[in-house]
Amino acid sequence: EDQKYLSTELHDRLAEREHPLLRDRLVWPATGLMYFAIDNTQSVHDPGVQAYKTQLQTLCEESPCVSMPVPYNLIKLQDGLQALTRDPSELVEEPTLFRELRQKYNAEDEPLSYLRLKDVAKVYRACLEDHEAYDETEFRSYIDFLHMQGAITHSNATALNDLVIVDPFWLLRTLTTIIRDPTLHPHPADKRLGAEAKRWLYEDGILDVTIIDLFWETLSIRLRQQVLGLMLQSGLAVTVALGSSNEDTQVPCFLIPALLPANITNKRASQPGETCVTVYFCPYMGSQLMRESHITRSVVKKRGSLPAALFEQVAGRLVRLAQSASVSRHKPVVGRQYAWATLGRFDIELELVPTLPRSIEVKIYSKNAIGLLQQIQAIFNQVIETQFLSLKYEVLARYDESTFLSVKAIQTHYLRRRDLLIGSYRVKTKVLAEHYAGLLPAKSKADRYHLFFSYRHGGWDSEMAADFYNSMSKFGLGQSGEHVLMFWDVRSLETGQQFDQTFMKAMSASLVVTPLVTPKALDRMALPDSHLHLDHVLLEWWLALTLYRIPGFPVARILPILCGEVSEDEHGVPQIGNLFAEYPFDSLPDVINSPTQAHLNIFLRDELQIKQTAPELSVRNIVDELCKFRGYLCWYAFSQRQTGTSISLVETTSAQIELRRVAMHCAKFVVGVVEEEEDTFRQSGQSGKRRSLRRRAKANHKARKELPSAPAVTAALSITIENEGNAGICEMDVNQVGQWLQANKLGKFTEAFCAREFEGDDLVTLTDDELRGLGFRKLHIKRFRKALKKASCQASHL
Repeated sequence: EDQKYLSTELHDRLAEREHPLLRDRLVWPATGLMYFAIDNTQSVHDPGVQAYKTQLQTLCEESPCVSMPVPYNLIKLQDGLQALTRDPSELVEEPTLFRELRQKYNAEDEPLSYLRLKDVAKVYRACLEDHEAYDETEFRSYIDFLHMQGAITHSNATALNDLVIVDPFWLLRTLTTIIRDPTLHPHPADKRLGAEAKRWLYEDGILDVTIIDLFWETLSIRLRQQVLGLMLQSGLAVTVALGSSNEDTQVPCFLIPALLPANITNKRASQPGETCVTVYFCPYMGSQLMRESHITRSVVKKRGSLPAALFEQVAGRLVRLAQSASVSRHKPVVGRQYAWATLGRFDIELELVPTLPRSIEVKIYSKNAIGLLQQIQAIFNQVIETQFLSLKYEVLARYDESTFLSVKAIQTHYLRRRDLLIGSYRVKTKVLAEHYAGLLPAKSKADRYHLFFSYRHGGWDSEMAADFYNSMSKFGLGQSGEHVLMFWDVRSLETGQQFDQTFMKAMSASLVVTPLVTPKALDRMALPDSHLHLDHVLLEWWLALTLYRIPGFPVARILPILCGEVSEDEHGVPQIGNLFAEYPFDSLPDVINSPTQAHLNIFLRDELQIKQTAPELSVRNIVDELCKFRGYLCWYAFSQRQTGTSISLVETTSAQIELRRVAMHCAKFVVGVVEEEEDTFRQSGQSGKRRSLRRRAKANHKARKELPSAPAVTAALSITIENEGNAGICEMDVNQVGQWLQANKLGKFTEAFCAREFEGDDLVTLTDDELRGLGFRKLHIKRFRKALKKASCQASHL
């Protein structure tokens, strides 16, 4: 900094005294920094350069990595890939395989930029002295190592696994055709962009999928999908859907964080009387917050700043999370310094705080913000794990204008019922509860819940639970519009209470129980010694079955959500597998989990004052009984996507967006059941009568065949579940289909259906796109779906 204020004469004197080469310096006027031209040919005689060289050599020789052996085949593979990235004219003699690869990728006279994994394997085989010594595991380990070293770019994701970018600079050049400043680096495609698409891209950071072809004309469709997949994986792009409120007419787009506008004018206007919880994500404060629970503003300012790109990445993921819970009609309000999104019915604002260097202010407009705050922290952690591995942060809450408290310290002191010290001032626990109530789990004052959600923590299950809660929060019940009171452990469990007792009491006061049945939830139960340990998810399911059978408790419906394995196919299209067809149910132990049973019986006896014990059910029996209830089949609802050998970018992106909306579709299904049971509960309460157990079971169980006995629930159950509701439709022949269309005011399409010989089982598999191809319009599609649903309900009652 002092160099900016030195005179030119003093600069010359210092330069002449230090080194003759410094006389030829260049001073940049804007910053005052000096640049020097160095003659590298003279470095051999420069004692300073030689001393530095010797020091580097000594450090390298002392490093344990230097003495480690390097596989010879790895070196030959790397040399072969580097030779392909060079101009052919620079090579004295090129192997036949290399010439064939250049012809295959239309790069006969230029360097190769990428290869398919199978072609890289050919290069590796050619490098081996003994071609029969090829080891697939060894080859994969070499590919992973070269990727970690930055020599190549490769991803183990299913849709990206066969792409190996041997020239990382090619990927950089490809990405910068989109991620760039158009005023400094114009592109020929800019002239062909429409006015709206150009404004969306360069002013709002929104990339329409349909214009990607203009920038990547030379790339194949498959390669475009994979490059976009790498952008999504690294956080350079986020899938969003924009357009009307109708999901079928929404346009899939990408939000590009690096192109977000610097300033946002349409910020959220605060409403009088609304509750807002504000926290700050700041740089890590080290040991100071370990010694004391508070920190001053001046100390926060001295702690440096969070990376500039962190805000953009977090804001992009927040928008994606918000769209998984609702359909967006407008472009998201998001920029480089401000973002505003709605999770369910709660608004969240992110903003870089000018007064605190690179700290992010988060405003949550909710009375109880702890569940939403945990979701935001999960977003921060995801971004840090993929982009900023060594980054740490603190979450602070303002105490006064110059003092901040650690949110973790607030929650810890509240849990331990201890006063918090700020210097010599003592803050009582009661004061903490009053000032920071939104950051502390609070007891529900309601005597019952509309819905209890049960799931296994971790991975996609936790994301599904959060999305489901956000979606449920925006629904109302009946004409009153009362919000669904849902028990979700992240938001509803009070700190300091025994969580198993709390969630069992909540379930015993719930009207509908919704367990999320996934491979992850079942895998823990299938472990060899799992029946010897207490399993809380199994406890929840067992308790739900018990309370459902005992009269006098509100539990009127068990509504499972059944999801198979979530994965991607080779085109990058996400898939939800068929749980019954794919999961090995025979791996579940056919024995009773004694610790879980004992825990359940103690709760029934001591807390609920019930003499009756839990039914004697093995782990496999509990899962079988749970799956007998009519629930929501995620794979059946999601499998209507059209797939094939050639998938467009629009279809791939739409499928990715649809996967995130599975929770929203589940919520729509569940809220209808909750509304029905709530009406029945109120009517029975007014008349002083409860529905009998027999009537309740008749209304809630589907009339299906007995489940196969051990060892497994077979794939036949899957077919039964998927087609059972449409049993009457599936039995119709071509003539009956025509009569059914006439009866439902769709008679003008009878000829088209008969010409294609559509039978009843074809009706339930028709997609909206296929119906449009038959001449259906939006009103006709709605009428068709309504008629199918009506016929399904009639078949279920029968």
